[in-house]
Amino acid sequence: MEFAVGNVHQETLLSLEDSIISELKCLACNICKSCGSISKGNRSHHLERIIDLLTYPCKYFEKGCRRRFKLEKLSQHENECQTVKFECPLRVGNRCAFIGTKRQIVFHCQLVHSYFTFVGEKRFKQQILHNSFIEKAPSILRTFQSSYLYNHKDILFQGTIEQVPGNIKVKMCRISLPSEIEEAFDFILTLFNFNNESVISYRKPCSVIDGHYTNSIKNGSVQISLEILKCCRYFTIDFVAAADYFINC
Repeated sequence: MEFAVGNVHQETLLSLEDSIISELKCLACNICKSCGSISKGNRSHHLERIIDLLTYPCKYFEKGCRRRFKLEKLSQHENECQTVKFECPLRVGNRCAFIGTKRQIVFHCQLVHSYFTFVGEKRFKQQILHNSFIEKAPSILRTFQSSYLYNHKDILFQGTIEQVPGNIKVKMCRISLPSEIEEAFDFILTLFNFNNESVISYRKPCSVIDGHYTNSIKNGSVQISLEILKCCRYFTIDFVAAADYFINC
């Protein structure tokens, strides 16, 4: 039997591939059934082999990117995809006009905004700047706000720490276009006292922003009283999959 050659044949194969991918989606990652099976100890090697044979479309498909990759190469491409550009997440207060891919954003922030950039750490640790927003808080008339960039496993998050009356508000946002194929993330904020002992821990969902502040979903933030912060020396930030409810801090 002979098959048609050309665009029609290629489109038919891609349509079949997309149909298979839609059947393989799981609740854990919205991409495949493999990770859910592995976590439960009942792996299906046949399913994993099928997954290895498929090519997945770039998540910026609707924005114009028509490239496809094996699953293990997909994330790397999406971080370097030229179809969608993002504004510098640390531009507020810095008058920074840089625009680039996710990979370029990381390099830019490491070079230009290194003090506010955290890359490649399993747990992000930050000192609490008491002189900035605790000891002088009662006399500060304007609000205090600072932004940070976190690169967790090639996933970018923007953190905002803001002073509100009597409290400090911490919010984390994943820098990405809203997408059904991306897993949701929570952030865990843990405060430590001057004896390096854990004082309190919070867990909230990360928002999703498209890098231009024009799209935000799943709002979540933590408000910490200034009285608690006075007793603490530093805090840590962990990013975990929202589906994982049994993370040890």
